[in-house]
Amino acid sequence: MLEVTIEDYETITGTQVPAATEPMVQARLGVIATLVWAYLGTQAEAIDAAYHNVLVYLTVMKAFRADAVPVGIRSESVGSTSVSYADGFGDPLTLTVDERAVLDGLLGRPARRTVASVIVRLG
Repeated sequence: MLEVTIEDYETITGTQVPAATEPMVQARLGVIATLVWAYLGTQAEAIDAAYHNVLVYLTVMKAFRADAVPVGIRSESVGSTSVSYADGFGDPLTLTVDERAVLDGLLGRPARRTVASVIVRLG
């Protein structure tokens, strides 16, 4: 199983995790690491042995983004009031297209890409 520590989080992000929030951050790292491991399936151990640092980095950065970006909000504007909603960006239980592409590359399979949504305003 992929093990990712608070020390990994602090080293990669350059942030100090307060003692009071360490259990929450460690739990989030554990959930994301488990999700990554499950995605890798039967090749997880071999991929971890070959690319451990990549898996740790991906896990830490996903946790960091989930902490930094509230689920649901991607951006806001004040002028003419515009709010964009995220599509799983901050949800630690959803791998983004880019995260899946990295993992697919490590697995040696072509990345599964989807067509991006386009917002069209009429009128």
